[in-house]
Amino acid sequence: MKILLLTILLIHSLAGLAGTNSMTELRFLLDARHLPEGTKVGLRGNVEPLSWFKSMEMKPSGTEMGKFELIVPFQHASDQWLEFKFVIEGKPVTFENLKDNRVAFLDQQSQVVESVWNLQQNILSLHVPPLNAYAVSQEMDLLVDALKSLHPGLYRYRSADQMDSMITSIKESLSEQVRYSDLFLYYSKLTAFFQCGHTFPSFFNQKALINQLIIRSPDKLPFSFKVVEDRMLLRQSAFFTDRLKPGTEILQINQVPVSEILENVSKLIKSDGGNPYKIKADLNLWADGSAEAFDVYFPLLYPNTKGQFLISYQTEIGKTEEEIVVAALTPLERKRLIELNYPNQETQTSRRSLSFENENTAYLRMSTFDGFILGIDWKAYLKKTFKQIHSKKVSTLILDLRGNEGGQDEIILYLGKCLNKNTMQLPVKETKTRFERVPDRFRPYISTWDTSFYDLRNQTERIDSTFYRLKQSTIQKVKPWPFAFDGKLYVLVDGSNSSASLILAEAIKENNMGTLVGEPTGGSLKGLNSGIIFFLRLPYSKIEVDLPILGTFTPNAPKGGLIPEIRIDQNVEDTRKGIDTQLEGLKKRLKRL
Repeated sequence: MKILLLTILLIHSLAGLAGTNSMTELRFLLDARHLPEGTKVGLRGNVEPLSWFKSMEMKPSGTEMGKFELIVPFQHASDQWLEFKFVIEGKPVTFENLKDNRVAFLDQQSQVVESVWNLQQNILSLHVPPLNAYAVSQEMDLLVDALKSLHPGLYRYRSADQMDSMITSIKESLSEQVRYSDLFLYYSKLTAFFQCGHTFPSFFNQKALINQLIIRSPDKLPFSFKVVEDRMLLRQSAFFTDRLKPGTEILQINQVPVSEILENVSKLIKSDGGNPYKIKADLNLWADGSAEAFDVYFPLLYPNTKGQFLISYQTEIGKTEEEIVVAALTPLERKRLIELNYPNQETQTSRRSLSFENENTAYLRMSTFDGFILGIDWKAYLKKTFKQIHSKKVSTLILDLRGNEGGQDEIILYLGKCLNKNTMQLPVKETKTRFERVPDRFRPYISTWDTSFYDLRNQTERIDSTFYRLKQSTIQKVKPWPFAFDGKLYVLVDGSNSSASLILAEAIKENNMGTLVGEPTGGSLKGLNSGIIFFLRLPYSKIEVDLPILGTFTPNAPKGGLIPEIRIDQNVEDTRKGIDTQLEGLKKRLKRL
């Protein structure tokens, strides 16, 4: 009863903070002069009187062709922002081809919103109205309530007292007005603290404002890099210059030592059990267009309003330290420039390849088990791949899983069919959840891809006062495919392997299917919090937090990942020269066999 009353008060307090009954009048000006003469343009959005399903027609502005305007009245709200896009009227309607919706704020009596057709706006944090600290505190209470009520692994590594102390510390740091970027940082700090590799303010499910302020903002470093032995080694630069060559060591950024930067960013990275190898893997910046931890957290910790970076670097060990000023970029700008400079580059997420080192050895690279990222019919790809390996009668297979965090269980199960002539037994783990039915107070704020998990009363049984056990059976045995590989298997692993890729590596090791090579994996053998994810959309800031609801548990297991049978660490000297220490080290071992 107390929790329900608290929730009602939260909803009323947020509604009361939404503003008065006064009106905000926005005057939209659009420059669409490059569109064909006679084009009719409309406006759509997510706040009444706008709609995503019906346009408000814009009128010609002045005497110049291709310029349009429209005045729209909105209910004044100091805490509300509008998402909108311009459209070309026709059958069908053509929306602007932008990565994010446009954003305007309803916190003034009147304002002018100027735009250019198909040109993405850049929102500066200084121009965004701050959040009310009281409302933020209430919103944080909702987040904490959801974590305590729904998250299966909240206290796997932290005690209740430790969690409450962290929550109190964050609340005490709130000022009267809170910026969106600071709040995103607070939520990242909170979720990283209890050490779950699947819980964080997502980089992938945010609304337009958060995307433009934080995820895709023009404050990113203009190069990719790899962290080796706690040092930052440049991979590829967006600016073509001999001063920033691959292998160059970055020593300072804006006069802050790289060691300090990496340490502070590390504290915000999600990782099961605080696995240091997973954290190290996520410090790498591939700059391939995907959202990455360093890109998000570094500008939040070290805000940069100048639009440039002072970089201190060293081209070789023993050389004099030099400096260069480079421009800050958006991730998309950086990706385009790097692709121009390195037209044959191989990106982290697109790397899936099969090659034959010799008549006896095949090399298969799988950088992800996410079917969407792979962008192919993965089942057909694997079937074709292993038929080819079978036809060539290969005796040794190197499976490279480095950089592979995980993805779909279906892919690892199918790959398990292909890797060995024997049946693969999956590690046995108990699956638990904290609830059997999602409390009504959370339903307005959560969504997921399988709504059957809102009510698990027919699928669970109570274990104790804390957990319910999931009754549904999981696949434990994987029978081999007729063309399964029948030879010696070596699997390259690293700290990225922390979800589905860790499950596969663990199965390979437990079934004696192959030999793990490289660095310790990420993840935790105690179990993971994953499976179904609830997307918790917080009511005031609209920040989304990923919240897994299924936890797997293995009694008496260590909290770290897997230790490879053949340990080969990357080193600075090889990385500077572009040598893959682990792959080349394994090839040398195979030659000696």
